[in-house]
Order: sequence, then structure tokens, then C-alpha cells
Amino acid sequence: MSTWRIIDANLNRASEGLRVLDDIVRFVLNDADLSRGLRAIRHEIVDVAAGVTGELLKHRDSEEDVGIEAEATPKKDIAALARANFKRVQEALRVLEETAKLPETRGKLDSDRFRKARFSAYTLEKQTLQKLSKRVR
Repeated sequence: MSTWRIIDANLNRASEGLRVLDDIVRFVLNDADLSRGLRAIRHEIVDVAAGVTGELLKHRDSEEDVGIEAEATPKKDIAALARANFKRVQEALRVLEETAKLPETRGKLDSDRFRKARFSAYTLEKQTLQKLSKRVR
């Protein structure tokens, strides 16, 4: 079912974006609190999806993904990279929140946990971008 492919892609998208952001706050800002917050979101979404891993892998079809050739747009600086990855994470979490409400996924995924993770990402985005803007001045 294509719904599981959507969920799988967005779990991967959110996790990858969070990894990029964690590296930025760890190695550029040296901020343990922001790093903990980003890791908490990543662990939360892994935990929410733990019960459906088999379903996700069963429907994964990377070889036939029509978007496989899409390339990321180069970013002008580390702040732009952070902004883009926060948007990536937030959009993926919104997709997860919505697809978790569909009849075929209801009861298997908790949409409210994805919503809470998304709002945590909004807060961390503000904090991270404020710190990055002070750093480049």
C-alpha cells in the first residue's frame, strides 16, 4: 500500500534532517541542550514507528522511486542549511501526523506524538537560528 511508502519516506526524511541539524548544533554551535532536543525528537519518531518497521520495509521500493534523481539545492551558508533542514523535518512530521490518521494506519501510529514532535522542532528552530545569527555577526 502506498501509504506505508509515504510514511517510510517521511520517517527517513525527518531522521536525516534531524541528523544534519544535530551535527550543526554540536559542531558549529557546541550546544548540548539543542543537541539533546534534536536527538529527543529523532528518538521519539523512531519509537512511534517501532511497531510498524516490518510494514515499512515490506512496502519500501527505493529502486522505483520517481524522485530518486532529485538533488538538493546548494545552500549559501550554515544558517540556510539549518533553515532548510528544519523545514524538511517539520514538513515530514506534518505528513506523518496526517497519514497516521488514515484508516489503514490508525491505531498503529500515534499522530499526536508526531504533532508534538513538530511543535518541538519549531521551538528548536527558533533557538538554533537565533544562535547561528549571533555567531555570524
